[in-house]
Amino acid sequence: MKENLTTSIREYQKGNHEYSLLIIEKLHPAINKYANKLFCNAIEDSVSELNLAILESLKKIPYVKTESQCLTFLIKVIENKYLELLRKSIKISVSELPLEEQSLICPYLEYEYENRELKLDLENLLSKCSAQQRKILLSVIFDNKSSSQIAAELHTTRQYVNCTKRKLLKQIEKEIFAKSG
Repeated sequence: MKENLTTSIREYQKGNHEYSLLIIEKLHPAINKYANKLFCNAIEDSVSELNLAILESLKKIPYVKTESQCLTFLIKVIENKYLELLRKSIKISVSELPLEEQSLICPYLEYEYENRELKLDLENLLSKCSAQQRKILLSVIFDNKSSSQIAAELHTTRQYVNCTKRKLLKQIEKEIFAKSG
């Protein structure tokens, strides 16, 4: 009989670890998708890391009611572990460069960090900003506007824009690039 995901998780939580293989097999396409995106590690290592993340999360899964809830939760676990591994690989790759070159590299561009992860990280940061800070950050990153242009649009001083820009860029560096540290 083919077991569904919720039954397999419940059995695994009861101590029947044979069900871990069934769970991993059901998530095999997602695991392979994210493992193949990790270009710094061997695929086998990436698959192992993602499998471990799933097994660790099975003990802590907050709900085992419907197949879709479980699947959504486990896919999110895979995505989060993927992001963690990707950030580690970026940090390691950049730290191998001479110190003077490290400051010149933007990991998002150098290592083809996917747009989806960049979007998630930026959305998280932007949710913490005021409307004016959001406008400044988006104008700097996406519109490539100067501080003077942004100040004129927002009817504020260029110094305020520069100060805000520096503060937000430091926050980006701290929150996005240093998460794996």
